[in-house]
Amino acid sequence: MEKNSTSCRKAQSAKILTLLREAGQRGVSKKYLIFELGFTQAGARVFELERLGHKILHEKRPGEHFVTFVLLNDLPLFANSPASEIELKP
Repeated sequence: MEKNSTSCRKAQSAKILTLLREAGQRGVSKKYLIFELGFTQAGARVFELERLGHKILHEKRPGEHFVTFVLLNDLPLFANSPASEIELKP
């Protein structure tokens, strides 16, 4: 795995977690993550955050075509593992 792509994925995960924390119950739309931020693998980044212990609701809201992610608990970014032990999958 290329070092640069791993650091890019970690940066995207960190940004998504920050957005989720700031949004609270409003949540963050997958549409926003993909089309505004260019995080085409947003679902994979959210899954990685969940693997690290973050509880994230995937909510399909009326009239929306994309899910909205809502953070249900607030942990440090890499709460369960030192960053060096985390294997991020594409």
